[in-house]
Amino acid sequence: MKKLLSFLAVMALLVSLVSCGGAKGETTAANTEPEIPQAKVTDAPMGPMPSWVIAGDSVGVNSEKQKVIFFIGYGESKDLSTAKEAAQLNAAAAAAKAIKSLVTAQVARAWESIGSGEDESKEQVMKGLEAQVSKNVDVSGMLKGDQYYRQVVKPKIVNGKLAGWSTPMYEYYVRYSMEYDRYIAARDGVLDQKKKETKLNDRQKKLYADMESKLDELDASTEEEKIQ
Repeated sequence: MKKLLSFLAVMALLVSLVSCGGAKGETTAANTEPEIPQAKVTDAPMGPMPSWVIAGDSVGVNSEKQKVIFFIGYGESKDLSTAKEAAQLNAAAAAAKAIKSLVTAQVARAWESIGSGEDESKEQVMKGLEAQVSKNVDVSGMLKGDQYYRQVVKPKIVNGKLAGWSTPMYEYYVRYSMEYDRYIAARDGVLDQKKKETKLNDRQKKLYADMESKLDELDASTEEEKIQ
């Protein structure tokens, strides 16, 4: 009987300790500073932010079922028309950046899929590739599509705490598209030039051919792909 009472006393003590610990944890959570938002929307005449803005630069299919590359031009200003102009001007820079990222990712994926590993052949292909391709793509013919804007205020942070909000600013987004075939022509043109400039042995020629075959498979896909 004494053993049973001792056991029950120990269990009661453990339960008490656990309960105190839980309560302490809850108090700590309650005292945690709330997360400060990056921006607060003050006016959204066009409604909630559309999915194409959230998706960002991507490869996809337009309304005419053509494979295209989508680019997002972004601008901000206290004045709406100035924000729109900035978004249109920034679109070309966004396109060049996205093309660099896309060609690098595609060639890396193709190289990985043929299982060749890291070697001098891959280095020869990748060296300066993204810069050359983006330079060879003419983005002047991009087609303007959807547009969206909203007005926001941004937090003023002092000593890690919210101390107020900024003057209202307009955020303006413009979506442009470019035919994917134009990108392919520029990319493959650079790859062909690299092959001519480099003396390839038989093994390297085989790797190049396999890589180009994998790139063709990527080009044939109609699945939407976000450009990182």
